[in-house]
Amino acid sequence: MVIGIIVFLCAIELALRCTMPSKHAREGLKTSFWRLDPQWDPLVPKVLRYENHPYIIYTKRPKCSGKLPHGSYATNNFGFEGTQDVSFEKKQGCLRVLCVGGSTTEMADGDDPDNTYPHWLEKYLKEKLGDSIEVLNAGCAGYTSAEILIDFELRLLDFHPDAVVIYESINDAWCTGILEGFKSDYSHARINKELKPNAWNKIPHFNHSFFYSLLRKKIVYRFGHAVSLISFINKFPLKVRGEFTPQAPETFKRNIKSLCQVALGHGILPVIVRFNYNPVIEQGKAIDFLRIFENGEQHKDIFLKTFKANIASLKEVATEIPEVVYVEVQGMEEKDFLFNDSCHFSTEGMKKMGEQIATQLAVILKK
Repeated sequence: MVIGIIVFLCAIELALRCTMPSKHAREGLKTSFWRLDPQWDPLVPKVLRYENHPYIIYTKRPKCSGKLPHGSYATNNFGFEGTQDVSFEKKQGCLRVLCVGGSTTEMADGDDPDNTYPHWLEKYLKEKLGDSIEVLNAGCAGYTSAEILIDFELRLLDFHPDAVVIYESINDAWCTGILEGFKSDYSHARINKELKPNAWNKIPHFNHSFFYSLLRKKIVYRFGHAVSLISFINKFPLKVRGEFTPQAPETFKRNIKSLCQVALGHGILPVIVRFNYNPVIEQGKAIDFLRIFENGEQHKDIFLKTFKANIASLKEVATEIPEVVYVEVQGMEEKDFLFNDSCHFSTEGMKKMGEQIATQLAVILKK
């Protein structure tokens, strides 16, 4: 009996060692026959990147670094993504650009935590305008237009930016806009829970055993929750409404419009960037996050309709407020997004974002 169990477990281990390296290679991971890539199952629970806030639910934790499956991350002294510390006051003659949004703004690709689209925006702006440019990455995973608006008013205005680059649409669709019982203050979806891993997250790692690591990951994902930020910021269970409601994109538009008006009221140039997404979404692919919904797979059409309505409303805001700069980044292809991902950029996509936004923004900042 015991020998049979041992043989069975060894067979599973061998099968995993033969199949997982090639699968992980397609996802950009460096798993070998002998050892799993540590990034496949990070040592640091994802929620430890964030800390609770009484008005915004959560913010980025300052001076926090580590690795996630997509790559490295690091925050500076104020919790902005990146390794460069900043101060409230700008250097004399400095033009400061603030980038706000969700994980598509926040997230890096690869081992360099500074490899984000705001980093490339700063690089290209410096090439066009000189070194007196500073770009702050205030993106935060999971943020909807509501959190972005509140964060901008309560914290980010203190950094006296000259321009704010707004990039969001998707979180206002899947985190709030498609959920049952929609309310325009998002109270139907959001919840403020303590961001603290439980005992399940303390199960030790052992990357040299594929079967053990796979079992550990499934247990932690099922019972630990700390790998999933949404389980701390959204009410569960998640259930999609059975039909599209125009109130969701109207609320998103209201929030983005308010953000632009607040910026203008403080002498800050609002720049709206049209939200880009992986073209395979049109085929119903790369929407894996809907699997955590009770009925997400059956209602991809409602997500897509809400998501696209949000994107369309961005241009409407720019049309209604002439002072708003509207940027459409052209030529985005499947390779510009991370593997099997709906909206997060590969390094190639980040460069396109940074370069094209910089081209339009530099002309205005020169004046």
